[in-house]
Amino acid sequence: QNSDGDTEVPQTENGSVVTFDEETNGEPIDDDIEVESERTTIYGNGVDKTILDGSIEIESNESRVRSLTIRGDVSYGDNANNSSLAFCKIHGSLEVESNEFTANNCVIFGDVSVSGNGARLVNIGVGGEWEVNPNANCKGCYSFADENEDTVVQDDEIGEDLTCGGGKDGKN
Repeated sequence: QNSDGDTEVPQTENGSVVTFDEETNGEPIDDDIEVESERTTIYGNGVDKTILDGSIEIESNESRVRSLTIRGDVSYGDNANNSSLAFCKIHGSLEVESNEFTANNCVIFGDVSVSGNGARLVNIGVGGEWEVNPNANCKGCYSFADENEDTVVQDDEIGEDLTCGGGKDGKN
């Protein structure tokens, strides 16, 4: 963050890697992030350490978001092909319009909408609606209901398996 408290992400440098100082661990960063430079990586210190109190909008190819909590929404526009999301907790929703998107080991408390082609979704927990292009590859995805609203998915809160195409029949 700069002296005004705004989060600055390098937007003119393709291939930028954004990391967070350990001093930010556990302290919510109050801002939205927009990524427009190609091959940008946002690398947090872990879901319980790096907390973004805002949303992330990705509009660049081959971008990566990893190891943080996002209290808002996450969106990958149609110009964010070959991008990925891993080891994240999203309090809002995830919307993916791009192609060849990969997500693994994430918990999403809102809705998930993946309309792009060639998505790979592995071990994704979803608290809201699930609408995924049927040509995606889905493994180990599941629904849940955070009944005690503690933003932690307990074993007894896990519901049905989720499949590509929006089904809940246990087939992946």
